[in-house]
Amino acid sequence: MNESPFLILVNNVALLLAVGVLYDAFSLSTTRLSLSKKVITGLCVGLLGIGLMSMPLASVTGVIIDARSILLSVSGLFLGIVPTLIAVFMTVVFRLVEGGQGAFAGILIIITSAGAGLLYRSWRGKNSDVIPWLDLYLFGVAVHLVMLTCLLALPGAAVGQVLRDVALPVLLVYPAATVALGVLLSHQKMRRVAELALQKSQRESDLSRQHLEATLAAIPDLLFEMDTNGKYYTCHATDAADLVAPAEELIGKTVYEVMPFEAAQTVVDAIHEANHKGASHGYQLLLPLQKGDRQFELSVAKKTSDQLSDSNVRFIVLSRDITDRKKAEQELHIAATAFDSQEGMLITDGEFKILRVNHAFTRVTGYEPDEVIGKTPAVLRSGKHSHEFYQQIKRALETDRYWQGEVWNKRKNGEVYPQSLTITAVQAETGEITNFVGAFTDITQRKKNEEDIHKLAFYDPLTGLPNRRSLQERLDSALHSASRTEQLGAVLFIDLDNFKNLNDTQGHDMGDQLLIKVASRLDKCVRNADMVARLGGDEFVVILENLGGDECSAQNATREIVEKINVSLFHPFHIEEEYYHTSCSIGVTLFSSGDRTDEVMKRSDMAMYQAKSAGKNTYKLFDPDAHQTLFSQAALEVELRKALPLKQLELFYQVQCEKDDIIGAEGIVEVATP
Repeated sequence: MNESPFLILVNNVALLLAVGVLYDAFSLSTTRLSLSKKVITGLCVGLLGIGLMSMPLASVTGVIIDARSILLSVSGLFLGIVPTLIAVFMTVVFRLVEGGQGAFAGILIIITSAGAGLLYRSWRGKNSDVIPWLDLYLFGVAVHLVMLTCLLALPGAAVGQVLRDVALPVLLVYPAATVALGVLLSHQKMRRVAELALQKSQRESDLSRQHLEATLAAIPDLLFEMDTNGKYYTCHATDAADLVAPAEELIGKTVYEVMPFEAAQTVVDAIHEANHKGASHGYQLLLPLQKGDRQFELSVAKKTSDQLSDSNVRFIVLSRDITDRKKAEQELHIAATAFDSQEGMLITDGEFKILRVNHAFTRVTGYEPDEVIGKTPAVLRSGKHSHEFYQQIKRALETDRYWQGEVWNKRKNGEVYPQSLTITAVQAETGEITNFVGAFTDITQRKKNEEDIHKLAFYDPLTGLPNRRSLQERLDSALHSASRTEQLGAVLFIDLDNFKNLNDTQGHDMGDQLLIKVASRLDKCVRNADMVARLGGDEFVVILENLGGDECSAQNATREIVEKINVSLFHPFHIEEEYYHTSCSIGVTLFSSGDRTDEVMKRSDMAMYQAKSAGKNTYKLFDPDAHQTLFSQAALEVELRKALPLKQLELFYQVQCEKDDIIGAEGIVEVATP
């Protein structure tokens, strides 16, 4: 040998240190490596192995003794199977190319060294990252004892010489080199793991900080750190307008310096409660801000830290703006009060299934909430409306989103009653109908009042017959119908005879009872389509319609009814244990399309007076000639009344004689017109 075996082995060991550089440069200590990194690492390790084999400790020609056993065993132990197999392949090929009598032994050394490292790695499992130096040394001794054993495969003549030359240096240097290289890689692994852990911790810290910042940015509430005296240490606000002062002015001050006393005291009270209980909730205060008075609710939590003394304990104060919530609660309270008003209300979903009813609903309908919830309002239907009526309501809600009107519904006890109902559709933002709100009022009493008012306005309170107003409307309608149908009608003006005597002798109560009974008999004497009315006092009017187009036939039909009335009223009336006889005078007039209401009434009235003049207890058909005579007499009376105060009357006498004797005189008064 030209060089000392120890010097060559030291050079080999120095070359092995390049594995540490390679291990660190390619970040091979990373837990998971990509396939490309593993391939590159295997190629580099293979090249190092070839380099080691290029500086051998050659004691016999054809035999190469080098540090490849250290390289490949440590590679198997620290780098894993892929890089190690690539390095094994490269060094085996190189050794075959080199040839010589030690080729077989050299290949055995390559395979056994790499296999020993991989087996030891597999046996240690996760514990292979950091290996104690003693374990590494024992591993190195074992590997190189196997290496020396592999040298026995050399030809017999070379075995003794090679073992004498390299056995001692190999057993002394190679295990120590294995320890040095293993410790180096272990420390690099530990450093890399620590760096990765630090990087992971830093990333997690950054993520936590970002998460905290994002969380704080997303929280609309005010966040403060304070002590027991209400002194500000930190301040967070998404909107600076929510603060009583700029954030930089708050730090270092107490709440008493920046808030009204009452509000500041509320904050301190909340902090003191949190100091004793660990947390406090529900404290509310009112603050005057730039955007107006706002209400806030406090939530306070006590910070736990070993570094803070009892005298310097800190609190996290969360201040939430509840102004809008308070306003919404007030509106909800108002809505709830309105919902439970005296007006019956129910709320349904879009399919008309009842979701909620109020107390007034139960009071009016008799149904308890659990009896109708989940059902449709059809449970209230009275049966007085057609299917088309409800379809019209549905169409109105679909188009107008609103319907108002009167309906007849049924109570739980079966009673049918009128309602004034309003239905309103509730829409979502998309325009879809989500609910219906129905509000109703029982209008039974109103209907009764309207009916009473109608009766007072159109009916006689004593007899229940239509009054003068109803009579006029009906006669107007009859005349309009006559013009359309070209049929005649008749009006009978009836006045009781000697009715005043009954009132004067028996009293008005007896007279009222007689009028009631007369009204009942008159109503039975006419047809269903005819009308009996009371004008007042003892005067009644009957309207007969559709008597035909022939005047003679109309008169005959009228005469039959008149005679029926006379016969009916001729029978005595039983009033308070006594019988009373009466009669009546009836004036009759026919009407046609050309007549007016006032003219028809005048004619019937005049005909009635003609019947009175004829001796009562009879009837008279209106006579135009008699009307003219009466008109002339009335005109003469008017003229006389005008002339009397003007002294325009002149008296003349006409002598009456009999056989030249004056037996009397006839006086004549004339009006002397100017």
